[in-house]
Amino acid sequence: MGAAKGRPKPPGSGRQKGAHNKKTEQLLEQLEQLGVDLPREAVAALREIDDPKDRFDCIEKLMRYVYPQKKSVDHVMTDSDGQGFKILVEDYSKT
Repeated sequence: MGAAKGRPKPPGSGRQKGAHNKKTEQLLEQLEQLGVDLPREAVAALREIDDPKDRFDCIEKLMRYVYPQKKSVDHVMTDSDGQGFKILVEDYSKT
């Protein structure tokens, strides 16, 4: 049961960062009982792919689970008064 409405959660409550949920734990235990090593199996499967483009596509999809995706960044420039400003680029080469 969660914390009462309007009250903050106690520090350290809830699932710790990086902890697996019950279904993931069950799956990992079953794979371990079968002797399956997922990283080793994935590498072996990648080595069997002959087409370099297909191999790269698989590696690219797997990387999403290893490396975090970068977010786009919006940047708003302001002057010392907090007012936004534009940068104008004019072409004077034709005058």
